[in-house]
Amino acid sequence: MYMKKSFFFLSLLLMGAGCASIEPAESIPETNSTQIEDPVSVDVDDAQTEPVVQDETATSQDSSEDQTDTSSVQVVDDNTNIVGSLFTTAQGAVDTRSLSSPARNSLYSCTATKMGTALDRSWVGEDGVIALADKPVVEGSIDWESSLNVAVDSAVRLITGNGLPDHKTGGFPVRPGSEASSYDRNPNRISSYSLSYEIPADPVIAEEPGCLPMGPIGVMLTGAVFYNALDADNRDAVANEVFDACEGHPQDRGQYHYHHLSSCMDYEDGIGHSPLIGYALDGFGIYGPFGDDGSVITNADLDECHGHVGMVEDENGSILEIYHYHANNEFPYTLGCLKGEK
Repeated sequence: MYMKKSFFFLSLLLMGAGCASIEPAESIPETNSTQIEDPVSVDVDDAQTEPVVQDETATSQDSSEDQTDTSSVQVVDDNTNIVGSLFTTAQGAVDTRSLSSPARNSLYSCTATKMGTALDRSWVGEDGVIALADKPVVEGSIDWESSLNVAVDSAVRLITGNGLPDHKTGGFPVRPGSEASSYDRNPNRISSYSLSYEIPADPVIAEEPGCLPMGPIGVMLTGAVFYNALDADNRDAVANEVFDACEGHPQDRGQYHYHHLSSCMDYEDGIGHSPLIGYALDGFGIYGPFGDDGSVITNADLDECHGHVGMVEDENGSILEIYHYHANNEFPYTLGCLKGEK
């Protein structure tokens, strides 16, 4: 009952043990977002561009059509940006805290040493508390043909798909004149691509935590990837950027992604430990915001990588005591570093 996606455990040809990263057919250089006068920003690549392979046969929105459908807007609680009924606020990061080493309430970045200066957003308090209900939402209700397969062969878990989410999204590029465009003029269009990762089926905790790259750091069971908590300027993306009602948006190559928990993920509402909602690229699972007794997991319950060892149900329905990550409403929201061996 804990799975939102249907898993297809297939017999694969032997691929060898250990962790391997995605091997794209072509490499796309990392770019930075282009900023117009604050508080309005333009997301040219949103933040974090890792190689994305375009799938020429996969379905994407016609480039001549705007993805915004204002006649049927998918919203949460009357056009507010609440992550489910649970979180009306989030604890963000608006200071210039260090990103140079693993630490609770921060993240260990491969590319930055400290956080960038936060923008002046009306929904963010001086203490970093984000009033999610006050954030604008990118309008639209676009359906996608999502594909995600997860197969295990011995030591390897192979995750493949087209990168599109199994839920509706907002319309991108952001519609000019909308409330969202006053803060975030994301000009990017959601596109499908060939998603393929080989990760350890039985991950092992590393001697030292690893840093988080820009771009994808894992795959959610919705079919879309998730990034770390930073935007292109090393600010808290949740505090500064504007998303659709499912808390996602595309970067410059059309890769739809999340930076934090989404109401469109199946994490269940406090009826016990949250189910598996995705996998980090080190192989460890990521679970929703609830612990064993159904209470909300806080950062104080987690280590510097945003995880801990505990009893969880895996994709096969087995109850295991293993290391796992949690997504919650406190910065860095998903992962703070990579706990597993590379």
